[in-house]
Amino acid sequence: MVGLKEVGEYVWCVYGAILYFSKDSEGCSDENGALMLLMAFFLIIAALKVVLLVIVLCFMCCVFASRRFKRRNERSASKDILRSLTKIKY
Repeated sequence: MVGLKEVGEYVWCVYGAILYFSKDSEGCSDENGALMLLMAFFLIIAALKVVLLVIVLCFMCCVFASRRFKRRNERSASKDILRSLTKIKY
């Protein structure tokens, strides 16, 4: 379903570029108001995708960092336990 939406966006963007750059169009005109609104909608969706990607990457970095600090603290605790053991000379 998501792939179909992506293909639809790309096809619509190509169609919009063909309309915009055709010899008869004279760029953006008032007649293409619906097309410009739809393109703005696609741009907003793309911006939201980028924001969501950044949020997910930041979350993953935070999880990775917290796991790494937790492992380091566990290693430090085990070293402290080994140091606290009494030493016996034979």
